[in-house]
Amino acid sequence: MPAFVFLGMTIGAACVSLFMPLGGAGIMRGSVAVTLAIFAIASLIATLILCRVFELP
Repeated sequence: MPAFVFLGMTIGAACVSLFMPLGGAGIMRGSVAVTLAIFAIASLIATLILCRVFELP
């Protein structure tokens, strides 16, 4: 189970790192709260999707 959580966090971090060069840097410049919110939401969604794909309760 911890592997799914870490994999979800990895996918969330990848989403943030891909969002930054595509124009997200202007939105997130100086705003750690926005960056953390995007990371948290992307990680949660990725973890939930992984649990459904691998059929975990």
